[in-house]
Amino acid sequence: MMKKLYEAVVVPKMLYAIEVWGTTMLQKETGKKEKGWNARGFAKKMESVQQVAATLITGGMRSSATDLLFAHTDLLPIPALIHKHIGRAALHLPTLPPSHPLRKELKSALRGRRRHKSPLHRIAEMYQFNPDDFETITPATISPKWTSKAWIQTIDDPTAAAQDAESERLDDVCIYSDGSGQNGNIGGAAILRRKGHTVKSIQMHLGKDTDHTVYEGEVIGLILAIELLKNTQRPQLVSLALDNQAAIRASVTSKPGPGQYLWNAFHTNLKNIMQIHGLDHVKI
Repeated sequence: MMKKLYEAVVVPKMLYAIEVWGTTMLQKETGKKEKGWNARGFAKKMESVQQVAATLITGGMRSSATDLLFAHTDLLPIPALIHKHIGRAALHLPTLPPSHPLRKELKSALRGRRRHKSPLHRIAEMYQFNPDDFETITPATISPKWTSKAWIQTIDDPTAAAQDAESERLDDVCIYSDGSGQNGNIGGAAILRRKGHTVKSIQMHLGKDTDHTVYEGEVIGLILAIELLKNTQRPQLVSLALDNQAAIRASVTSKPGPGQYLWNAFHTNLKNIMQIHGLDHVKI
């Protein structure tokens, strides 16, 4: 309880706005007057406060080793604690909306500066982030009254899934889609089968796995599956089959999440294709 009290009350007060005034604490100074200490001397004072807290938590003696106390209480050393709080602020900065006044200053800070660096310049130099690498997820993109036209079915047992795949051959149209990563690349593909015969297939290369995820490849596979239906003669029953349960569940929810722009494209294309073919629902 004493540890929770320390982390909930003392640490927030001690490190309040640390990303503004404490960015120099993690940088080694070389000034002779400060003996290489400078702002890190203040961090040493905070370490003594945490040592007192760790001593009270463990009931140990004042002469106990600081590192030993921190290990037994599972408290981060002050430099790591400062890194954690400044890193959290650095992660928050790229997610600011374009209308935020710091957004423009952030782009300027990313270009760097040799002298008279501001806290924003130090954070950008320390963590090397790029706002363009972050995905914007809008809070709501679908009406609250929206209901999915897809009927989903998930099967955990591989044997049962194989038997279900065999029965899919009797359906009018069955499309298998998949997304995968291989040799550092991410892609998606779909293949259309009608009454047990392969009709056509399509695939798409997204890019490097440093820029995309396998989950995106799964969603792209579903979009390609809808694309295959455009030139298909009026099907009576359509089934979409994939092996990613996260993508299956996300296909019928209106909650925002990763790859939201891809799901928006999927739902729009699905709605249009169902209107064209006069379908009531699609099985996934």
